[in-house]
Amino acid sequence: MQLNKKVALRLAAKVVEAARSTHHAAGASPTGPVVQWIEHHRPKVGVGGSIPSRVTMQINSKWGNSMSEFLDVALRAVKEAEAVIMSYYRGDLQVETKADASPVTIADRKAEEKIREVILAAFPDHVVYGEEGAKQIGNDDQYTWVVDPVDGTKSFIRQHGLFGTLLALFYKGEIILGVSNMPAIGELMYAEKGSGAFLNGSPVHVSNVTDLAQAYMSYGSVKYFTRLGLQQNLLALGEQVKWARGIGDCWSYHLLAQGKIDIVAEGMTKVWDVAALKVIVEEAGGKMTQLDGSSVDFSLVNDIASNGKLHEQALAALRQA
Repeated sequence: MQLNKKVALRLAAKVVEAARSTHHAAGASPTGPVVQWIEHHRPKVGVGGSIPSRVTMQINSKWGNSMSEFLDVALRAVKEAEAVIMSYYRGDLQVETKADASPVTIADRKAEEKIREVILAAFPDHVVYGEEGAKQIGNDDQYTWVVDPVDGTKSFIRQHGLFGTLLALFYKGEIILGVSNMPAIGELMYAEKGSGAFLNGSPVHVSNVTDLAQAYMSYGSVKYFTRLGLQQNLLALGEQVKWARGIGDCWSYHLLAQGKIDIVAEGMTKVWDVAALKVIVEEAGGKMTQLDGSSVDFSLVNDIASNGKLHEQALAALRQA
């Protein structure tokens, strides 16, 4: 077993314990691909020994802490938020409209509250920057968690299933951790800077496509490209690639990180929409920037992500009139 798989197993075991605690209260047993994978690969006592209660693998000393501790908490936070979110899924939801015209539900707010509670209980000196709550950004020496409790609220409302919880950790201007949990379709992706990206405990990698004419692309709402004056550019790029569809939200990036598509472009995004996905995509071997080529940070207004090999080609195509 390779080191990454060992680490993935130990970290994922934390998720199972959180899921068990949640489901036990409801009198049920947790199921799904994550649980099944862990139970299949879990070392048995007397054979491989028990799984340590905490992973002690250290990442680059620049971060000043064991990255695994952060990921342990992040995974627990999103799984506890999952229990909240799924308790409202397929229910009779009252939908409110925010000032920016985007929808919000009680599931969004309650899930963010749960994530904030879990993080601050573990790290009281950290800062939490959430889509639905306080938007305080920590100073350069503070850890700042960025939360999108329900990415794809419109899909959640219409019961499409293509929604997820996104959680990222910034430190010293860099995104060092990302988790994306899509409970309705059973996909949990996570990555730490320098340690690779994982889907349900298994390593993932972007595609090796180098020819734009062979690329598969997903794009966000066309109206936002229109507002940027880039509608024709987007359509032209769509003509150049082999396949183009508006898949939407976090699932596009899940597909990108798994090598199932090659380019994702969105005309309007905010930092909570893509921060977690950036580290996942890049640890899977890809790349993400804004449409002007600048880096992803708290000033983010749009983004393009790719397998890395097609990035400059796609950027150039979007810039051409």
